[in-house]
Amino acid sequence: MKKQLVGCFLLLFLATAVLASAPFSINITAPATGTSFNYGASCTIQWTYSADFTGTTQKCDVYCGSYVISPPVLVTQGQFVWTVGRKADGTYIPAGTYEITIESPDYDELSGPNITINPLTLNLDRFNKLLISKIPDCPMCYGLPLKQFELPVVYPFQLELFRGQRRLGVLGKFLPGRLPMGTAKLVLDKSDLLLLQSGQAGFELRAIVDNGKLLKAKALALVLQK
Repeated sequence: MKKQLVGCFLLLFLATAVLASAPFSINITAPATGTSFNYGASCTIQWTYSADFTGTTQKCDVYCGSYVISPPVLVTQGQFVWTVGRKADGTYIPAGTYEITIESPDYDELSGPNITINPLTLNLDRFNKLLISKIPDCPMCYGLPLKQFELPVVYPFQLELFRGQRRLGVLGKFLPGRLPMGTAKLVLDKSDLLLLQSGQAGFELRAIVDNGKLLKAKALALVLQK
């Protein structure tokens, strides 16, 4: 009987020790699983934490899939406001569905909500024509003023001008909060000039993201400023 009592007390002691050794916990409460976001949207990731974190300066990292999306954040802060798509290092996550998780020195919350980052969209429909002008002392060179482009930028992309598979010029890198300035240089051949004179929409504006993927294309005409 005594052996049985000793065994019961030992099991109770061990169970209490296990609970005491792992008291820390974090529970992600927002966003709701299944939520979808566009690039650049604001998403508040919220979590609750056990009392063991209270009064500590312990920090955690917030993940979207395998990507770190936050700087080290105090666990007791209870939230992180994320610009959707942006990683902690300033680069961007591809579109797709990911799980939000949190890792800290004492507790990793690896079961979080699944969210979707929607594919990028870019409205180029209003660019039916682009103005260009002759560059002096360069027979086949033309300048394209970049002030013609007023585009919302939430994700880095590059604009390029093509005719068929031939690239005529790089118009610039568009970054959040920063648009390219000045004039882009185009190099046209005689067939390009004939097309330009006809006023046909035989040129193509292409928006290309960092991984080389074509985001959007738009057929347009070039117009020579006198």
